[in-house]
Amino acid sequence: MKSKIKILGIIAFAVIIGFSMTACDPGSSGPSELVLSNTVGDVEYILTMGADVSASVRSVYTPRSGDRYRLEARSPRGTSVSIGVVVDVPRGAVFVLRPDGSSDTFRIQGAIDTITRFIDAFNFNDGLSNNPPQTVNANFNFVGNWTPDGWSSETVTISPNEIDWTYTSGGRVTDRGTYILDLINDRIIIHFTQFFYGPPGTGTASIYILDDNTFVISGGNNQWGQAAHGTYTRK
Repeated sequence: MKSKIKILGIIAFAVIIGFSMTACDPGSSGPSELVLSNTVGDVEYILTMGADVSASVRSVYTPRSGDRYRLEARSPRGTSVSIGVVVDVPRGAVFVLRPDGSSDTFRIQGAIDTITRFIDAFNFNDGLSNNPPQTVNANFNFVGNWTPDGWSSETVTISPNEIDWTYTSGGRVTDRGTYILDLINDRIIIHFTQFFYGPPGTGTASIYILDDNTFVISGGNNQWGQAAHGTYTRK
């Protein structure tokens, strides 16, 4: 497949300062909260921020330092959770969060009721590391069948449940393996268990979303990463 020019085409969301908020009536008891969410691939991210029960009630809730947060990442493989405290809410709709038991913080940006950007990587409470997409495109899903470089006889099938990457040429599977989408660094990592060009191995290359039906893989410094080069169009 031909290597395409690297195109920085990830769809960005405009940051809107206003939020849709869950409000509580003046004088009522208990915390109010703000919920932001978005989905990329087969992972749904849900961020909930709320005032501590013992804190003074706000007639309309806006996150501030000292509030609590819960971030869930839900997928067919299970749910991972990060729980902690809101450290700061600077301008630009950015939330600075610190997981319980950690001194490290990470930042998430939002607009209205949507997570629009993960600025930093972070670890879930179960110890699993998470490299979420830096800019989330809620309408994009990698799962399905793709034609690389317009070659109608070739198909790449991406499966969510097994994280499978299968490359078929002329009706015959030539490459097979697993993949990791590390979109915070704009890259894809493919571990080939069956490799047409030689022995199995792992390759890393850059990946860019152009629109809802197209993405590009380019770059990489070895044969495994370069083997995945091309512009992929949804079948």
